[in-house]
Amino acid sequence: MTIAALLGVAGVIALIVVVVLLRERWQQWWFECEDPRQIARFRVVFALLLLCNVNGLHEWFELLFEPSGMFTAAQARAAFGAADEGAVAALGALLRGNFSVLHYWDDAYAFTVVLVVFELATVLFMVGLCTRVAGLITLVAFEMILWRNRVFWEGTEVVFRVFLVYLVCSRCGEAFAVDAWLRRRRGVQGPPALVPAWPRRLMLVQLCIIMTTTGLLKHDGAWLRGDAVYYALSYEHYTRFRITGLLARIPPEAMAAVTFTARSIETLFSLALVGVIGSWSEARFTRLQGTQRTAVVVAWWVALACAAGVALVTGEPRLVPVDSPVLAAAALLVTVGGSAWVWTRARPSAWRRVHDPRVWVGAAALLFSAMWLLMNIGWFHPVMLATLLVFTRCGPPHHATLAYSPRVRALGGVLIAWHLVAIAATVHPKAAKFAAARMWMDATRTAQGWGMWATPPETNVFLKAVAFDASERAVELATDLHLAELRPPASLGYDRRWKIAEVLAKPRSQRFRSGHARWLCRTHPGTARIELRAVEYRIPTPAENRSLGGYDVDAVFRERATQRLLLDHACP
Repeated sequence: MTIAALLGVAGVIALIVVVVLLRERWQQWWFECEDPRQIARFRVVFALLLLCNVNGLHEWFELLFEPSGMFTAAQARAAFGAADEGAVAALGALLRGNFSVLHYWDDAYAFTVVLVVFELATVLFMVGLCTRVAGLITLVAFEMILWRNRVFWEGTEVVFRVFLVYLVCSRCGEAFAVDAWLRRRRGVQGPPALVPAWPRRLMLVQLCIIMTTTGLLKHDGAWLRGDAVYYALSYEHYTRFRITGLLARIPPEAMAAVTFTARSIETLFSLALVGVIGSWSEARFTRLQGTQRTAVVVAWWVALACAAGVALVTGEPRLVPVDSPVLAAAALLVTVGGSAWVWTRARPSAWRRVHDPRVWVGAAALLFSAMWLLMNIGWFHPVMLATLLVFTRCGPPHHATLAYSPRVRALGGVLIAWHLVAIAATVHPKAAKFAAARMWMDATRTAQGWGMWATPPETNVFLKAVAFDASERAVELATDLHLAELRPPASLGYDRRWKIAEVLAKPRSQRFRSGHARWLCRTHPGTARIELRAVEYRIPTPAENRSLGGYDVDAVFRERATQRLLLDHACP
């Protein structure tokens, strides 16, 4: 085991000691009751966006989910589930979190049945009729659709999947729901019943994990140079407008400032959670005293020292965009240690404004709105904006009301602690070796990875499909944005075809390419073989773009584009 791993384990053990010493506060934080309108409001918006996300795939339902598309059920099972049939193989896929009934049901109408069930259940979940059952069916049907074919997945799907699990665990039908209205009709008067807070608070932590992890993984290359935003807005698959001329007029210092600001909002977003927990704790508990205080302080600083040691050894995590292990460790000590110092002082200080959730939620909302305006990544930005709703509050706090029995709260507190440890152990791309944590994440349908745009692409890569007839006459099929007629100057809609093409052009996509080629053979009668090629060109650097006054995309494509063969597929 490496020094960094040993320090990491020691830090986790120290944090567990803190939780044990503060177990009363730990249990009350998760299991106190709160106004149901907070989670119910999120349910309505989230379910609507979930419907929009799935229905946005409608043009490609056959390609993705039907036997006449990329994969038959057996082929999809081999690619994403269990290679064998039978109950044992299906149970294994279920435990691994990649099970779909569509892997075993090879019928032209199978997907239609699952889709109808999903649509009906999600609508019922949104309006709050039979909310808990409808939510569970929504989750199961969504899983069936997702795992039929992964080629279209974006970070969007992972956000929907993880937050849907937490939402289904909540009692989100106690407000803004037909169920609540029916209860009032039956004579149950008064305010909505209080609900356990732990699902919404898990969402708070989860959102901070998404933001902070995404920011921390942006630690080299274009992020250090300050060019990341430029390359993101020059990437053809996602930029909404071709604005190379505008980018050429932005000074490099200003572009670097925008890049570092965007990264800092993500990296430091967890300060909002510090503010929420700090205010909550002060309102309910007196300051620690005596031996307990000493033990908590020592364990906390041991955990922080271990984290700083990891940063000193590995250079990560980098809260500041500087390639220096010493500065990485110092930034961690100042930020985390400073936050602890601010919230353990006897009197409130002006420094607490740094932890005001309204500041960070507002900054994140501005960031996602700007990205939504400039970049076309489907429903990712809307759903991330929706998740910010979990930070809002409705009604007064209810300090004394706790859910469940003491024994259930104790067991639940342990499970939540393990869940958070499992996320921490698996969320980093290099942490796949933690088998027990990965199995838990897969089984609970909360497996995740948040390295979105950790390495902004500096090359535009497209998928070119060429059909050859028996006489070897070639016809290029309209498959990607390298064709000018497919990419107008301003693309307001979002076609998931571009994501599919991007995935197929990547190096590790062999299992998808043959399926796509088979589908092209079926949809283009008379075709003898299909060639899939990657067409790519290096995006001009910011300096080159400024020297050109804004490069012409089509001219650069003609000058720099190269091709390489990905697949030569003979049609049956």
